[in-house]
Amino acid sequence: MAIVNSTHEVEWDRMGNGEFAKLLVEYEWNTETDSLVICSVVYEGLEWIDYLNAATRNYLRQYMKERLEK
Repeated sequence: MAIVNSTHEVEWDRMGNGEFAKLLVEYEWNTETDSLVICSVVYEGLEWIDYLNAATRNYLRQYMKERLEK
């Protein structure tokens, strides 16, 4: 079983206005079960994970999983 803990920079249109911000996403990926957990989301030095709604967390999880599978 391999568990990968890492970070990835993600561009995010957080206001929906075409101006992208860079988020630093920390994740844990279990390659055996192919499960991915978002542990932390940092923007401009501030932790955002507690303020993200479920849909946004799921979007980020899917986004990260697609990048990891390439």
